[in-house]
Amino acid sequence: MGILAIGASVFVLIYPSFSLDLFILLIAIGLLFLGIARILRGIFTRVLDRFQRAFSVAFGLIMIIMSLVLILYSALATLLSFWILIAVLCAHGLIRIFFGAFSKTYPRLLKYILMIIGVITLLSALMAFFLPFTIGFLVIYLLAIGLLVAGVGRVTLGLFGFK
Repeated sequence: MGILAIGASVFVLIYPSFSLDLFILLIAIGLLFLGIARILRGIFTRVLDRFQRAFSVAFGLIMIIMSLVLILYSALATLLSFWILIAVLCAHGLIRIFFGAFSKTYPRLLKYILMIIGVITLLSALMAFFLPFTIGFLVIYLLAIGLLVAGVGRVTLGLFGFK
């Protein structure tokens, strides 16, 4: 497992743009299979009532349509994922700043740390807003480094006899 993680991290570091497309494609394939499973569940199960079965089929169709959109327009999916990341980072940063500024139960040092983390997160979101693909490649490189560290850790544990 460790060798696979190291190999995947090297692949991601060498081909970062392909890795992003592959990630979107894997999400699309997963959605496709989940959509098919939902439809089959809605059609063939007898445990659910009629409304739940219809909902399962409809939701499965929506999942299949979304997977086809992701497969056909992977650039749109990439851009949409960046916008979602930006929105989450903005919300997270603002919440941290809010808790740091207005919490009455946290110690003063923790309040300052929360506000600093919130400002850094908000600045990261603004950087992602102005340079979305730079942030995307940064995420890919961080993923590759994480895979590399996990792989080296697994190999090291395997060499010393730990499971």
